[in-house]
Amino acid sequence: IPAGSAGGYTASRPDEDTSYMTKSQLIAEIIVDLGGKAAEELIMGEVSTGATSDLQQANSIAMKMVTRYGMSDVVGNRIIDQGNDEVFIGRDYGHRSSVSEALSSVVDEEVKKIIDNAYSEVKRILTENIDKLHAVAEKLIAQEKIEGDEFEAIMSAE
Repeated sequence: IPAGSAGGYTASRPDEDTSYMTKSQLIAEIIVDLGGKAAEELIMGEVSTGATSDLQQANSIAMKMVTRYGMSDVVGNRIIDQGNDEVFIGRDYGHRSSVSEALSSVVDEEVKKIIDNAYSEVKRILTENIDKLHAVAEKLIAQEKIEGDEFEAIMSAE
């Protein structure tokens, strides 16, 4: 449903309450975040600005995977981001980074690889389930909102 500048949103409820997530769970979350953009590209042939916050979320997760959680085979167990997420305009002014330009470049490549692989996967999933994508879209056009059980019924229909 329309939500501010976004064309809609997806609210997920966790199957269980966990205080940590595995690498595969984080990748699955990135795939979900990229679903709207991929659907736009597949159906309309172009993308809009509607997926902005989803892209920010996906990129944030991928960056943390590489820089904070040790989930990159290339970067390894090196913790680059110490978790200082506070917003302060002058925070980095006069602060010498402990990360070389070469390592920063590797981090950028690793984040891009995670995002690109997730985007390819979500496009594959949507392409294989294009009939279900259309069924969900038709249901949303008719009633603007789908509850979990309605969504599950569409997904389980053959």
